[in-house]
Amino acid sequence: MFALRQTEDGKTEGQTIVFTKYRKGIFGKLYNTFILFLTKLAGLYFAIGDTRIFQTIQFNFKTPISADRAVIFFIKHLEQQTLVNWHNKKKETSIPEAVL
Repeated sequence: MFALRQTEDGKTEGQTIVFTKYRKGIFGKLYNTFILFLTKLAGLYFAIGDTRIFQTIQFNFKTPISADRAVIFFIKHLEQQTLVNWHNKKKETSIPEAVL
């Protein structure tokens, strides 16, 4: 899985998230570590390649086709979102009442 988020300066940063089946024992742990490492390498390889492709894409929605409908919907949705500054947000120190 590849997760993206917007940075404070308006750029996008991504992170590869990998999963594997849980395997028991020492050999299972070694196997999982190896598989997760290979998956991470593959994800980074594709992320770099995809970034080059995405940087060259130019959208022109003056005359959209039906295949562009999902992209246009997503862009409109994204533009309506407010940017949340997670770095300066104060941590809650109390448990919300709904949880109690």
